[in-house]
Amino acid sequence: ILMSLTTQHMYDLASHHAQLEVQHDFEGVLDTMTEDAYYEFYPNQIHVTGRETLKAMWNQIFVNTPGLTGSEFMEGNPQEEWWGLKDSLVIKTDWTSKSPDGSPIRSQFFAVFRFSGSQIASETLYVDESMAVLIERIFTAEVQAKPGVTRFGVGDHSLLRA
Repeated sequence: ILMSLTTQHMYDLASHHAQLEVQHDFEGVLDTMTEDAYYEFYPNQIHVTGRETLKAMWNQIFVNTPGLTGSEFMEGNPQEEWWGLKDSLVIKTDWTSKSPDGSPIRSQFFAVFRFSGSQIASETLYVDESMAVLIERIFTAEVQAKPGVTRFGVGDHSLLRA
């Protein structure tokens, strides 16, 4: 019998998952997730699946992206609110990062974690414009060419390429 996680357990697992991401322990991150786990990014309309592709994505985000490397993300002093919904957890994060010229960028995003048993089945990120532009920079042509990275929808992404 599968037991539902409590909201606190979901939050603790999502926090552990995020901590492993910023520590670059990508095998540990995968251990928090189901075999078929995926990420989605909105408004970018990007879907990422496959364990090797997820590791490549995390490397691109948390190792190669200025402002998002582990210590830099934590320096942004993320402030969180969270809510549990049956087998899902919503985390709202207000965060300040730095632009390439060093000026502060304030961002707000929502992460929706869906759980299966005691593992994360998916993470869906709903981000504001400043984060959406950053995500476009992260998903270079090389990253988008990886198996398991797809664009969906018919939306206009020109705003995000500015």
